[in-house]
Amino acid sequence: MMGQASIGPTAHRLLGVEAVRGVASLLVVLFHAGTLLAGPKDYARLPFGGAFTFGRAGVDVFFVLSGFIISLVHARDIVAPGPRRVAVFARKRLLRIYPSYWVCTLFLFAIMLASPTPDRREHDPAYVISSFLLLPAAGEPLLGPGWSLRHELLFYALFGLAIANRRLGFGVLAAWFAATGANILWLMARGSPIAGGLVGGWLLSPLNAEFAAGIGVAALLVRVHIGRPLAWAGAGLAAFALCAAAELHWPLPPNWPLLHLGYAAATAAILLGLAARERGAGLAARERGAGLAVPAALVRLGDASYALYLLHVIVIMLGVFVLRHVRPLVPVPLDVAYAGLVGASIAAALLFTDRIERPMLRYLGRRASCR
Repeated sequence: MMGQASIGPTAHRLLGVEAVRGVASLLVVLFHAGTLLAGPKDYARLPFGGAFTFGRAGVDVFFVLSGFIISLVHARDIVAPGPRRVAVFARKRLLRIYPSYWVCTLFLFAIMLASPTPDRREHDPAYVISSFLLLPAAGEPLLGPGWSLRHELLFYALFGLAIANRRLGFGVLAAWFAATGANILWLMARGSPIAGGLVGGWLLSPLNAEFAAGIGVAALLVRVHIGRPLAWAGAGLAAFALCAAAELHWPLPPNWPLLHLGYAAATAAILLGLAARERGAGLAARERGAGLAVPAALVRLGDASYALYLLHVIVIMLGVFVLRHVRPLVPVPLDVAYAGLVGASIAAALLFTDRIERPMLRYLGRRASCR
């Protein structure tokens, strides 16, 4: 079918999952483009009446996706753990996170040196080094979206421990998720985390529970037959829409744990349904050639999702800067400017993925495998 990709029984990728990743990155872009254009120096109001302010939920989707993908891809490493498997896992994860992040951060760092921030944080060597290494810290790194990568690296470290020693690793992961759950309950009861600083805000952040949701989906997919998978995906989509409607129409706190958990549960149901449908195409649907038709554009966006997540704030900031000089001469409507910034972010991410990220990762992968 034109414009769609169909996964067969022997395919290695789950194209529905790729599409979900693309949608998640797009949601984050829609959120940041709206909030940055709504500044007092610019349009002072949100585009499309603030319809996409729920887009920050894309981060919740990413965390569930990460738990799901890492568990599914590295299930064999857990079954047969060992030091060599840990080294391979660490190399793959670090190569996926750092090179593209460093390129984007270097670009932003150069911009900040040319046009310093009011607090001149880019001139603080400790802050710059911490940002490049994604070390745990209270504030955001130079490249704002990097805050979520600190959580990713924490999850990778604990999952890597499970690959090194299954019993110890699973024990530590279980303790981590239990402590995170206790922090959620404490936060809802008291209005503040169970501990201050990095313990409550990073180590035991409610967002970390979303990795557990992804792990749970992977475990169910492998161990349990999922009947009516598309019904699961549809129910998850409806639940996600309900959470978005609640956020848009009710005065909920932006970091209310139940809202994050609602998005995470909805995402888990969507992933379970889509992945079960695609994997099932290799069994019950093999003879009739059925599969899951996925729009090729969403799969392409999923391929570029990491680049889009890293680059979009830079593209939007530069776009807002240009608009401030253009608008006195040409009145650009808010919604047109918004669509332009979102489109420019997607175009930049696709270009970065094809021309920089893929060649760079191929080269680094070859170098790493030669050692």
